[in-house]
Parts: sequence; structure tokens; C-alpha cells
Amino acid sequence: MATPKLIRETAMKLFAKYGYAGTSISNLASEVGSQKASIYSHISSKEELYLSIQDDIHDWNREYY
Repeated sequence: MATPKLIRETAMKLFAKYGYAGTSISNLASEVGSQKASIYSHISSKEELYLSIQDDIHDWNREYY
């Protein structure tokens, strides 16, 4: 089962490798071994997931640099 933590970690890797446009929820679901519906039970959209990850990165940078 895909956990929120696994979804976020995998999404970060896919966004870094393929960019926003090159990453799909289908790709993400496949990478975590789940169905798209399972992913959407944890997130509302790809955009929301991406922005949330960007916020986390921004907060981390502000805290450590």
C-alpha cells in the first residue's frame, strides 16, 4: 500500500528526473506499486503534490541556509 511518505519521496524523485510535465500520476502510481485511485486518496492533484513538495524544500532551505 502506498503511504503518504512513499508517495512524496517517489514524487520528488520523479519531478527531479522528469520535471513537472514529464511526471504523471500514472507514473507515480506505477513506481510505488499502487493504483491511481490510491494516490488520489492521499492527494487532491499533481499540482497540489508538486507545490507541497516545493514548499517543503523552500522551508528546509530557509531553516538550514
